[in-house]
Amino acid sequence: NYTSRVVVKQGEILRKKVPVAKGAPREIDVEAFEELRVLIRKGEEKLIRKELELAEELTPPVTQGAQVGVLNVYLSDQLIGSIPAVASASVSELSVTEALKVIIRTWVLG
Repeated sequence: NYTSRVVVKQGEILRKKVPVAKGAPREIDVEAFEELRVLIRKGEEKLIRKELELAEELTPPVTQGAQVGVLNVYLSDQLIGSIPAVASASVSELSVTEALKVIIRTWVLG
């Protein structure tokens, strides 16, 4: 017997606070672009494993909804599905004023 299983829902947060180098904001969440449903044998639910692969370094500009990685889903060691991982918010490059604020905050607060 087989069962259909939702592994990840559209918009589900896959990883929180992913750093964005020289970006404003400096961190974003990464979410699932779409729902991923798989067909598996009953009782194999515990064999499902998710791996999120992100770009080595995120740099601005990043547009909300832009692909920043991929979520691979495995049943044991067999890839059974994959979907885009996207930015949950837009990120712009730090302005000179924002960069100075970061420097001063770092200097004052350590």
